[in-house]
Amino acid sequence: VGDIEDIIILVGQVLIESENIFMRAARGESIDELGDFDKRLHLLSQAIKTEAGAGEDQRTQEKQNFLVSGIVAYVFEAVGSRFTQIDPLFAVRQLRILYNAGGINGVLQDKPIRQLIEQLELEASGKQLSIVKLFYHVDGFVKNPAQDFLFCMTIYFNSNGLSINLLTTGSQVHELFRVDYSAFPGETEGQQVAKMALDELISSFEKIANKLTN
Repeated sequence: VGDIEDIIILVGQVLIESENIFMRAARGESIDELGDFDKRLHLLSQAIKTEAGAGEDQRTQEKQNFLVSGIVAYVFEAVGSRFTQIDPLFAVRQLRILYNAGGINGVLQDKPIRQLIEQLELEASGKQLSIVKLFYHVDGFVKNPAQDFLFCMTIYFNSNGLSINLLTTGSQVHELFRVDYSAFPGETEGQQVAKMALDELISSFEKIANKLTN
């Protein structure tokens, strides 16, 4: 467009860097550039984002509110309401919802699961959620005081969709569910996720009980 100042500066910088590399090589020094790592990592990151369709952040407050009320609230209540049946078998109980909204970490606790969910919806209003965790930990099993039990469901609000990971005692972290924002999942998908989570909850707890019985 007739303005060549930027290209002159760029060429000058490249020439200076080339001279520096030449001088380091002449002195027998390493000429590997740290910048190569950054360039390669940037290219890899861009390729991954392109393949995943995550080049543009598709998160909006409307979609987040829909997902929180349509999946998060349903799954958390369906699963969390069952914890009360496990509580009497242990001496110590922790039920928390942990989240990051607008870059700020928060912890909700010391209330029934329904109230915690309502508080989460209030806290997240007008802020962008990046992660939400349903954390349940009990310790001091009646059959073995040294035995504890952990259930941790983590929901990630990524740039192009939502994913749910699950960790229970005796199992590895694994992905339970993933959906694109354009799908607008609701109660039906929430029921499916809740069923999978509850199946893994009881299976994990059965392993502990059977191990101690045997």
